[in-house]
Amino acid sequence: MASTWIGRKVGWALSRSLLYTTSWAVCIFLCLAWATGVAYALRLFVLATQPGLLLKLFGYGAGAYISIPNYGLLDESSIPEYGKLRHDFIKGVPMIVFNHGVRCVRLQCFQRLTGAIMSFLDKFTSKPQLPKSCSEVKSDFTQEEAEAINRSLKMHASIANTDAPAGTEACIPIKAKNAIIAQALAQYVGDLMLGLQRHSNNQPAVLLDKAVKAQMKAYAIHNLPVYLFEVARLFERAGDVAKAKEFFRQFLTAQSTFQPDRIDTLFLKQTGFDISSAITAAKEKLR
Repeated sequence: MASTWIGRKVGWALSRSLLYTTSWAVCIFLCLAWATGVAYALRLFVLATQPGLLLKLFGYGAGAYISIPNYGLLDESSIPEYGKLRHDFIKGVPMIVFNHGVRCVRLQCFQRLTGAIMSFLDKFTSKPQLPKSCSEVKSDFTQEEAEAINRSLKMHASIANTDAPAGTEACIPIKAKNAIIAQALAQYVGDLMLGLQRHSNNQPAVLLDKAVKAQMKAYAIHNLPVYLFEVARLFERAGDVAKAKEFFRQFLTAQSTFQPDRIDTLFLKQTGFDISSAITAAKEKLR
């Protein structure tokens, strides 16, 4: 978590001081260098610690988060029209480069450097933990939801199988796969809301309906109470105060008895939700 926090702060500092203020050539170079560096750092982490599958997935999620240097730095609505192209480039391209970089750092050109570093870190290597179970998840999703889920599952499977022996595939506990699916649905909801902000006249009721249904499915698949909080916020956005209060109340009830296990904790950390603030906000809405 400390490295994630440091990475975010460094990314913000890089964005403020250089990415938004220098020439396009410098901006492009720094974005590529940043994303490649994060990918290589993640590779070193995996080789040095040999983490279990869940920690490896968490590490990849943290790396993907850090690879976007300006994530959460600016309010999208405050960006002037002339600056949107650069902002979108800084937000989107490093993430793509990171995804490819995770695979590229395994190429021959990196092996000698990696070997030299790993020779020093080998004594700190721990044994990987084997997953306890593996199972498929079946449910009804819209085509858009299914596409978002499949992209996420393929991305995680690619990372999980990176160090798997030839001819084998990694397996994960059913709850971990459910958590990945729920996370993908929540990210799909975020994309819908971003589309709603950018195209405010493009059938907002339709987008909100899709978002509510997808967010409810996320909670049904992985019972994180904070997903109920997000449903409440969606109803509030749609102007349905009664429904919003109902789900704020359900969130508080579920959160009061919620005892997260290891998988819950890992995915809650990835979401970055401030549970205390969510509880306070829900109570304020019910007054």
